Amino acid sequence: MAAWAAILAIQTLIDTTTGALDTTARTVELQPTDQAYPTGKINCTQMSSLYSYLPDSALDTETHYWRYVDGSKTKKMVAYNSEPALGE
Repeated sequence: MAAWAAILAIQTLIDTTTGALDTTARTVELQPTDQAYPTGKINCTQMSSLYSYLPDSALDTETHYWRYVDGSKTKKMVAYNSEPALGE
């Protein structure tokens, strides 16, 4: 499970209007795709120098997650260990 969290840690947020790194403090959460938000959500902590976010707890390697930024669904994080790894 540590590898799954490490993959997510390198996910940086990009400002879609400028293409630059988004350095604004955000609330980032991961939500299992098989549950309704906010049931089962995992909070993420911003890493100080990388503008990246690390989950506060281990993730299931066979579960897909939606990434929520400031309460808005933004991206599906596809589990690398699912068969097939396609999500919903």
